Formats: sequence, structure tokens, C-alpha cells
Amino acid sequence: MFSWRVPEACGWSTAAAVILVTLLTVALLGALRVRVVPPPRVIERRASLVMLPRTSEGRAWAVNVDEQGPFPAKFDPGSDLAVRAIEEQARREGFPRSGYRPSLRDLPQENGTPTVAASLRGERIFPQESPPDRVAGNALVSALAPVLLPLSNLPASAWPIAFPSFDPTVSPAMASKTWRFMLEIGPNGRVLQHQPIEVGDDEAAKESILRLGDWIGRLQFGATAKPGWIAVEVAFTRSD
Repeated sequence: MFSWRVPEACGWSTAAAVILVTLLTVALLGALRVRVVPPPRVIERRASLVMLPRTSEGRAWAVNVDEQGPFPAKFDPGSDLAVRAIEEQARREGFPRSGYRPSLRDLPQENGTPTVAASLRGERIFPQESPPDRVAGNALVSALAPVLLPLSNLPASAWPIAFPSFDPTVSPAMASKTWRFMLEIGPNGRVLQHQPIEVGDDEAAKESILRLGDWIGRLQFGATAKPGWIAVEVAFTRSD
């Protein structure tokens, strides 16, 4: 603390005071810490809603979204009325469950090492001669034919009795895997439209889907088949 305006005979005291005040100011500014806190992140939750008409095209779009989305639709056994009836009947009867206890028995008694008859004395045993190689004949190989497998709950009376003919030329890419389709059955058992679940990655897979779709479109289901969508799987096997 000193008077700044009163002149002094010696300037060293004034210079020392200025230096001291400067050092104290720098020390105070260096000790000051200002923490900048970023604003909190706000996660916005958004959703999109698409309205589909109640037409055949709208149902096809809905099936396509369910099958090709991140969570594909699967058959829920709990939604089946027959499964619910069986569960309700088992719940009403209430069979008691008892733990399974296997019966134990003693190990056989060991009477020493048994003798093994190798051969008679003086008789030599030689290895048998290998049979001659058989020449492979011209065996008839049956052609591959598609087989339809149900993936939905469908009674046996509603299943097709006969299947249409298929082109005998079956590529290895087509016969090496199974193909899943969604079918819409009409009132008379005819297939109104079909939608493949798998997406063709190459030209061979796309051609296989087109050929199988043409074959599925010619199917005729039974008279008890209810109109609606079902899931089926197509595999290939050797025909008799």
C-alpha cells in the first residue's frame, strides 16, 4: 500500500511496489481455474408411421416389411387355438410328476484274464485276399423333384394331394438349400400370390426363386384350406 500520486525522492521503491503488485496479480490469475461444463446431451426419440391400405398390395407390403425387417415375424405357438386347448387340458388334469430314479446293479465279478483262442498249433493264418474291384455299372439316378413342407399350422386335408410337374433341370445352387415362401390361398384353394422370404444374392439364386415361384403358383390346395397367408418351405429330393 503506497501513494501513487505523491512524488518520491527515490524511484526504486515505486518500481519495487509495481513489480510486487504485478507478481501478485499474475499469481492470482494463474491460480484461477474456470471449468466449462458441456451442455447435457438430449436424446431425441423419433418414430415413423406408415399407413397401408386394406388391399392386396397393402397386405403384401406389410408381409414384406415383417420378413425383411430387423426382427422378422415368426410363428407363435401361443397364438394357435389347438395348442391353447392342449395346454388348458393338461392344466386341468394336473398329472403328478415324480422324479426318475434309475435302478442300480452290481458290477460283474472279475475271474481273471480270459484266454483268447488265437489259432491252432501248427496252422498258419494268412490275411484274406482283397476282393476284385467291381466295375461300376450304369446305375439309373432318379431326378431331383421339389417337395413342399409346411411351416404354418395347416390340417392334412388342406394340403395338396398332387404336385405339378417341375423342370427336370435342377442346378446345384437350387438343390443345395431350402427355399421359404409366403403364400396367399384363395377361396377355391388356388394360390393367389406368393412372396419369397429369401432374397437372391446372385443371378443363380434369383433364377431359382423365379422358377420355384412359377411352380408354387400352379399348386392346388384342398377344399378345407382356409383363405389367408401361410408359410411353406421347398426342398429337393430324389423322386422314385
